[in-house]
Amino acid sequence: MNYSKLAETAKYSAIRSGKIALAYFKSKYEIRDKSYGNPVTTADIAIDGALKRFLMRENRGFGWLSEETTDNPKRFDKEFVWIVDPIDGTKEFIQGIPQFTICIGLVRNGKPIVGVIYNPVTKELYWSIKDQGAYLNSKRIFVSQTAKLKESKVSISINEYKRGNYKTYENEVQEIETLGSTAYKIVKVAEGTHDLTVSLNQKSEWDICGAEAILQEAGGILTLHNGDKIKYNQKQVVTETGLYAGNSKLVKEIIELHKKD
Repeated sequence: MNYSKLAETAKYSAIRSGKIALAYFKSKYEIRDKSYGNPVTTADIAIDGALKRFLMRENRGFGWLSEETTDNPKRFDKEFVWIVDPIDGTKEFIQGIPQFTICIGLVRNGKPIVGVIYNPVTKELYWSIKDQGAYLNSKRIFVSQTAKLKESKVSISINEYKRGNYKTYENEVQEIETLGSTAYKIVKVAEGTHDLTVSLNQKSEWDICGAEAILQEAGGILTLHNGDKIKYNQKQVVTETGLYAGNSKLVKEIIELHKKD
């Protein structure tokens, strides 16, 4: 299987879908709640349809898992599965904040092999291919080498900050910054802009799959709060706990800190 060709397909799909996102961004569209505090817009649905057309056109034998598509259990029998989120950061999208991303991950037997995360407003295209590195547009990226929590810059979600979820570790880090989109926070760690991202809330596979593929190729790791790794294309698509993403030293240190709580 040609991973490079699959990555090019994913990048093309993200960029084309980004044009749809921009047509809706700060414009008129419908909004409804799938559940309490979980909005979806006509932009999400339009992008989901476009991604499926682009990604599945030449890969009809692959499985499909998307936040905005009714789940099909046939994906469990597939070696390769696309895992996508048409807009990660829908709340930011609705508020006109340019911190939302189009997320594409490809897994083989449950492990990420290709990742593409695209912010159509800033034109930041993060991507990776297994064993071939991680990139921001054409520039190779790596996680930071910050070795101590006390010296680290940490990103968390706006909602978690408002709820005060950072208070358990605010005195253990140098700086805390809010940022929209789970995937965006993870790739900013992969780029080295932030040292670590922390979430105390559970996440879905489509929030993190593509971003984790990029993070791994940039030299970082993503774990649950107990240190366990995530396997994808599962029946239960929501993680058991929140997550940590950063270089191995920082993730290990914050896991130990969490155990003391």
